[in-house]
Amino acid sequence: MQLSFVQLFAPIASISLLVVGSGYYTTFTSMHLKEAAIATWMIGCIQSAHFSGFVISSFLCQRFIFRVGHIRAFSAFAALLGFIALIQGVIFSPSLWIVLRFAAGFCLAGVCVIIESWLMACSDLKTRGTVLAIYMFTYYGAQALSQLFFEASFASYLVSYALITAFICISILPVCVTRFSAPCPDNPLMLSFKFLWRKAQLGVVGCVTGGLILGCLYALVPVYLEANQIPNHFVGRVMFAIIFGGTLLQYPIGKLSDRMDRRKVLALMLIACMGAFSLFIVDYYNTTWLIALGALMGASSFIVYPLSISYTIDHIENNQMVSAVASLLLAYGVGSTVGPLVCGFVMQWLGPNGLCYYLFVVSCFMCIYTVVAVLKQPKVTDEEEPLDFMAQPRTTPEAVPVDPEHPPVEMINENP
Repeated sequence: MQLSFVQLFAPIASISLLVVGSGYYTTFTSMHLKEAAIATWMIGCIQSAHFSGFVISSFLCQRFIFRVGHIRAFSAFAALLGFIALIQGVIFSPSLWIVLRFAAGFCLAGVCVIIESWLMACSDLKTRGTVLAIYMFTYYGAQALSQLFFEASFASYLVSYALITAFICISILPVCVTRFSAPCPDNPLMLSFKFLWRKAQLGVVGCVTGGLILGCLYALVPVYLEANQIPNHFVGRVMFAIIFGGTLLQYPIGKLSDRMDRRKVLALMLIACMGAFSLFIVDYYNTTWLIALGALMGASSFIVYPLSISYTIDHIENNQMVSAVASLLLAYGVGSTVGPLVCGFVMQWLGPNGLCYYLFVVSCFMCIYTVVAVLKQPKVTDEEEPLDFMAQPRTTPEAVPVDPEHPPVEMINENP
């Protein structure tokens, strides 16, 4: 198909504006709770609720999107997300915030499902990698930009939540005024999780590990820095460095993994993760030092998830790709949900540096698991040639509405 990049402007502009608000929302929530002297384990519970809603939404929102359409569904989810952020600014209650963050994660996942299905349907095998690369760079770039709001000093917490709501609500405009219609993707071939596990265990474990690491980086690094008396505006700079570092290396590392065994590239990046996390334990909080370490942590850890997806796709057919990515998202979501919860208790037990110990142990385990996989199994043969690397966003799978006239293909079991 002939791809017109003008078609991509509306969905990419909308998700960029929304992510500027939601990225600031996630970091600011952690900092607000820490400044209110809320226990670290409770902060982990609140942020885990966000990821729980994110995972559940990827399954439940698809029928709603099919019933009302992409544009209306985006407007509904974005409006509800903005309302939730504003309520959180008005009412301070950690127990209520668990519910609100769950609902926020549910809405954010719905928005990502809509935008990703829109972009994927506008592309084909020859252009999908380019479209996803543009989407990933925009998504993470907007997240990095959102952290710069910590440079400003607002009069009250409510003003910050109002700013978040404003960006989320204005994100509705591009998709509402576009002259291009939102496409409806075809039904994919469904796979069972057991089938995917037998095909590529390393890919599944890698996606869980990616969630265990990134969930804590997003949710608990601000808490870690705050506990070490780092000023708010400087926390934003470190978070910016983490996310921006993770954005820059996606494409070059992906291309490298096309030229050599992906498992070896994954092992090298995990070694870099271990080095960055171990150095972050050192209580030397020089400005340049922390920003450089943040960029290294982001560059090495943000690549774990897309490399794991690419490795898995090497072992499946093209018509199974969408279902495989959806299953891997579930694995990532489980890790993102469990990570902040477990790490919150570790930090409560060992102090702020418990975050660094946790991240080091998780990356060390995954590195050992990857090296063992390299030694036990040969590289993919020519008969099972790897597909070209496609940078995968750390969000949600395609929204695939069910066409009543063409029911979905029966799920493949572990013995296809």
